[in-house]
Amino acid sequence: MDVVEHSARSEILGLLYATTRFYTTAGRLAPALTGLPLSEEERELARDRLRRVRAAADWAEQAVTTGDTTMPPDVAAVLTHRRRRHRPT
Repeated sequence: MDVVEHSARSEILGLLYATTRFYTTAGRLAPALTGLPLSEEERELARDRLRRVRAAADWAEQAVTTGDTTMPPDVAAVLTHRRRRHRPT
């Protein structure tokens, strides 16, 4: 196995690990969240993070299905955007 193949295999394993970790953690936390009141700020933050998860999952599925691992600029922007936290003065 050459260096490029090894690197690609490591990245694929990383993707599999990340997706497994996400759905197992979500499954563990979901029962505790049922009925939990959320503030508007918490809802906004959750929607933002879920939007990023969807963008990453959609891109990963497309890459695995087609073999095209090119990341469109709009997806890259969603995944790399860092939300500025509101700091009380």
